[in-house]
Amino acid sequence: MDNLKIFSERIKNSYRYKTGKYFSHMIITYLKSKGQKEVYNSDSFYYKNAYALNYLFENIEKRIFPEDLVVGWIPEIDENECKKLEEEFNKEYKIYWEEIKRGGQTGHFAPNYRKILKTGIKNIYYQICGKLSKLNPSIPEDIEKIEFLNSVKLTLEGLKKYCEEYSEIAKNMAEKENDKERRYKFYEISEICKKVPWEPAESFHEALQSILFIYLANKFDIPNVSSLGRLDRYLDEYLENDLNKGKITWEKAIILMCNFFAKTNMYYNSPDSVMIGGSTPDGKPYFSKSTKLIIDAVDINRLLNPSLGIVICKDTDNLLLLKAMDMISDGFGHPSLYCDETITKGLLEVGIPIEDACEFVHSTCTEITIPGKSYIWVTADYINFPKVFEYIWYRGKDRNGNQLGIDTGDISELDNFDKLFEVVKKQLSYQVYKNAIIQNRLVWRRMIFDPKPFSSAIVDDCINREKDITKGGALYNFLYPQLVGLANVVDSLISIKKYVYDEKKITLEKFKEILEKNFDGFEYLRQEIINKLPKYGTDNDEVDKYAVYFFNFFCDEVLKYRTPLSRYYPGFLVWRMHLPFGLDTMATPDGRKANTPLADSLAGMQGRAKEGITGILKSVEKLNLKRAIGGVVVNLHIEGSILKTKRDKEKFIDLIKTHFKNGGFQIQITVVSKEILIKAKNEPEKYRDLMVRVGGYSDFFIQLEEELQDAIIERARK
Repeated sequence: MDNLKIFSERIKNSYRYKTGKYFSHMIITYLKSKGQKEVYNSDSFYYKNAYALNYLFENIEKRIFPEDLVVGWIPEIDENECKKLEEEFNKEYKIYWEEIKRGGQTGHFAPNYRKILKTGIKNIYYQICGKLSKLNPSIPEDIEKIEFLNSVKLTLEGLKKYCEEYSEIAKNMAEKENDKERRYKFYEISEICKKVPWEPAESFHEALQSILFIYLANKFDIPNVSSLGRLDRYLDEYLENDLNKGKITWEKAIILMCNFFAKTNMYYNSPDSVMIGGSTPDGKPYFSKSTKLIIDAVDINRLLNPSLGIVICKDTDNLLLLKAMDMISDGFGHPSLYCDETITKGLLEVGIPIEDACEFVHSTCTEITIPGKSYIWVTADYINFPKVFEYIWYRGKDRNGNQLGIDTGDISELDNFDKLFEVVKKQLSYQVYKNAIIQNRLVWRRMIFDPKPFSSAIVDDCINREKDITKGGALYNFLYPQLVGLANVVDSLISIKKYVYDEKKITLEKFKEILEKNFDGFEYLRQEIINKLPKYGTDNDEVDKYAVYFFNFFCDEVLKYRTPLSRYYPGFLVWRMHLPFGLDTMATPDGRKANTPLADSLAGMQGRAKEGITGILKSVEKLNLKRAIGGVVVNLHIEGSILKTKRDKEKFIDLIKTHFKNGGFQIQITVVSKEILIKAKNEPEKYRDLMVRVGGYSDFFIQLEEELQDAIIERARK
């Protein structure tokens, strides 16, 4: 066990990690569908979903690896095995899976790990039993409550048996083991699995095992990305206690944490987040032994997950920030950096109390949520802002003739810039309105057809409210529409204003023709637009005032609408949508060609930020980012030489702190040269571990689509 990388190496040598092809979701879908078939005639979707999850708990393969200290496994299959499973699924079970009429991106929340560690699952179980004893099925209002609570109870019983099976596996391994030390280890694992998460955790080892079992069960219930929340805060007392009593050494704690974190890479190559640092309700910076342990373990493993975020407040310990700079300067895609003051203020302004607001996490990419108390709908939905130009050119239709916008009249009537500006507003307003209609229906459908009994057990305050998480049982319910391509629209308006309205070099009709030709025959104009006109992301007030306007306009429009559960809140998370949206969008007046990516963050369009990092950050600071609790991404791609020495790193830390003091929200940094990225694209086998930041998360460069690789190369500095 001296090799701290033993756990990460096994993950890196797995089929799924080497190929980037993850098929575990098919196993989960297949088993749950088989379970749903057995209870197909039930009139209760609560019971169907609970039974399906329990079927999965019982039938999914369970395995303990020889080196494991923290146990739990999501089976791995290759592409051929997946095809066979999928064929049987489509033939026998697909109808039962599709009966659950889904919609929207769920998951992305953090269970209340702190409470589970303190009280155990049994406390929730007995709370449910007590509530059921007081409900009366003859009372109409109690019928659904009884269905809901019984289904939650069933899933908790299933989880208990699942953990006990791992206890038996470990016991059997111990009995067959000849080595005394390894035999003791497996007996210890057996006892821990028999205890948690049903009982409260009493040691650091028990706490990690309890968290992992809940993490896996959450993956089985909602096969999507999730968050570990503020792990350093709720784990620290267990670590401190064991260290103080001599029950554990720092080296053993590191080994346990590395094993635990490696396990978060089994399901899918999407970000499962953990956040550290920040401040407490009384405004003091949070830094503990667990904070250090977490960042050290992430650095040792060098895996995609967990997606580490560090929250920076005005008094954050520089040791934490220097460690972060060391990791970033080394080309590792983690951590991303968040501003405590901006995000906390934003949450306070929407009514979140300070004791909850200061515990915020990036739920997966950069969407903000309150751990243990929230249900979140993200990517709901992305809005392609530059597409509004097509709706303007073609009277509400896109370039393919689809009626997706509103008819704002013939462009010949747009004889001044103010009129053009107004129709851009109208088109964006309509997109937000249309999005609310679509998303509200999806939320409503999920409320009826797809309850989540287990997830309801691990988020406050579903049990007290006797209400499923999909129906508003959580204390906070967020739905985040995301605007993509703000920089493209702003730069496009500057271009049109100059050539059409100020200098009258071309008409709007002619500009439209040039765009339809994808600048073919007008490359001189395109190069002039790209290289001579002012751009967003360069600290140019003339341009940035339009970014500020449309930022606020979008926020105002989003806040007009309610979901069946709560409210909509605006976000500017791009994720990877700048690629498909770009492929779907004709050439735009900012010089961007058709079928090429849109801007990948609020840092501006790739390759256009000619004033460097300072210009980017100053433009971003003009936006009222605390309004965007749905998430913000600011991509910075810098040269490694900038962070070469300790003094260099301290200067960069000062830059980040200044940006956050001036209202910044989030920064994510990639330190890889354009030369290396090009080599990695051409010789992927030599760069398997090369990790880059995308649009709110990290990913291995060689596993990205070619178009996305090209977009990242484009934004890289030479």
